[in-house]
Amino acid sequence: MDFNEIKNTWKNSFYEKERLTSDQIEAMLKIKSKSNTALSKIKSSFKFELITGGGMYLFIISGIFVLVNTPQSIIFFVIVSLLMGIPLFFYYRTYKKIRHTIYTENTLKQSLQRTTKDIEKFVMVGKNNSLKYMLIPMAIITGMFMGLFIGTGENNIIEIFNSLKTRSIIKMIVLLVIFGGIMIPFSKYWFKKKFKQHYIELKKCLKELEEETNN
Repeated sequence: MDFNEIKNTWKNSFYEKERLTSDQIEAMLKIKSKSNTALSKIKSSFKFELITGGGMYLFIISGIFVLVNTPQSIIFFVIVSLLMGIPLFFYYRTYKKIRHTIYTENTLKQSLQRTTKDIEKFVMVGKNNSLKYMLIPMAIITGMFMGLFIGTGENNIIEIFNSLKTRSIIKMIVLLVIFGGIMIPFSKYWFKKKFKQHYIELKKCLKELEEETNN
């Protein structure tokens, strides 16, 4: 434990109504360390999602305009922008709020309260199963339609459907169920691993801090 941190925390306790004991100072610094670790992991997760998500978006959009003819390419561009833009918007909005946050002895409690509140909104949206059950199948269906346009070279959607055999339609439905059955549980696991568990850790730190300061 850094001596300067102990000294600063002890000095700051003079401005409180009751001076902190050595045990309280030690507990506060441990909480600060755990909080910064959890926050750092959350920030890294946001950066990873934004960079990879943005890269995938640019790659897909480039492929659409190269491989799909107009006006279908414009339609796919709008659909993909909505499907990928909605999640990326929530990621960026939350990351923007917490990216400059650093927990210090002076503002530990206030910063923890503010950060957990900001992340809580993001976690509540991420836990919403209806979004997963809507966005993921729609993304898979969009990919299938893109494949049909590219594979057949046909620009008329009605002509494409008329050319499809019953067996091909059944295959598409089976693929939709399989990929949806894999991607939806995986997205839940990924979200919990990258965000939810660290958010829970921050809430625990806040609870510990409140208990320490109330003792």
